[in-house]
This record gives sequence, C-alpha cells and structure tokens, in this order.
Amino acid sequence: MDKEIIDLFLKAFFNSGTMQIVFTERIPTEMMASPVDDEGWFTWKPIPGTIPLRVYNDLEKSHRIKLPESFIAWHQAYYFPDGDMSLVRLPHSLPSEPLAELAELLDFDSLVDNGFVPFANDGADIGLWVFDARKEIEGNEFPVTFYDYEHGLGDIIFSSFPKALECLTFYLEHLNSSSEGDIIREFIRIDPHGAGNSGLDFWIAMSNSLD
Repeated sequence: MDKEIIDLFLKAFFNSGTMQIVFTERIPTEMMASPVDDEGWFTWKPIPGTIPLRVYNDLEKSHRIKLPESFIAWHQAYYFPDGDMSLVRLPHSLPSEPLAELAELLDFDSLVDNGFVPFANDGADIGLWVFDARKEIEGNEFPVTFYDYEHGLGDIIFSSFPKALECLTFYLEHLNSSSEGDIIREFIRIDPHGAGNSGLDFWIAMSNSLD
C-alpha cells in the first residue's frame, strides 16, 4: 500500500478538531494535549505506535481471520485513544491495550465464522464495517461491506481499505467547507469500483439523507 494514503488520512484525522474525549485511567499522560476540564474532557494527541507485526498475527490466528496489510500498517502507525469521525468509528489503540477494541469487534462470531471481519462501528450505531474475506486476494486487501444490525449484510461499499481511507480523508478535509451530502457523493468518484459500483445505492441514500 502507498504509505502516502495512510499519512494523508492521519494528517486529516489529527487536524480535524475532533480530538476531545472523556478522561479515563487508561490514557497515558504522553497522549494528553490539555488538562482535564471540569466536566472530565481533555484534548488528546497521538503518539508513535510500537505494536510489532507478530501481535496482529497472533490476533489473526486466535480469531481465525486475515487482516488487510494496509489496515495493519494504518493501525500500527500511531497510538490514538479515539477513532470517532462521525461517519465511522475506527478502532482506537492504546499502549496498555493496543488491540482491545479490534478484538472486541472480532467477537461477532456470526460474521467471523462466515468469512467476514468486523473492523469498525458505523457512526450512526446501526451496523458495522466489515472486510469480506471469503475470497483470497493479494495482500488480503478485501473489499469493505456494510453489516446492518437489523437487515444483515449489504453490498460492498468500498473496493478496499485504502480506498476507504481515501474517501475518509476527503470527508475530513471538506467537513468545514461543504455539506456532508456533497462530500459523500464524491466517494463515488474516488472509488468507482466500490462506492461507485456496488456501493452506489448505499452512498446515494446516505448523501440524500444528509442534504
């Protein structure tokens, strides 16, 4: 995977102005960019990641899954205590429990047992983003599918995790200057083989709901 895609996403995410969460004892002091306020909130900052590849490999073996190489490279890059960006909540990572949130997502046995790998929560709490790992592919760069808690598995919404990152980077970079509906419609252009193909109805419906 082109490292630039990861770097551009992380830059957009860390500059998005959403880096405030409620303090818990799990947060190391080096990740705190401000004191805790009277309501318990503080501004966080990322720190360089140190998780070795073998830790991800052990997780894959214990859950009988495969993760895209690009996803591992993205998750390894930094520790960050929150992955919420409104549209989706990507799994955070802390030095004391680096893969805890990802492991929790992987406990969704009905998906994992059928070849789907949950890796993120939908921002509206109506489902999950999952890798469709039923077919082998180079680098494990599986397409991304949406799982709706009420309606089950839907169509592919991104052709790969790198394309999902490209779309999310565009989303974060334009949130303050464009409507969410207009931003999401650009996913179709950025990822024509996923968002603009099998994911077209999904993203058009979402964009229309945000206009």
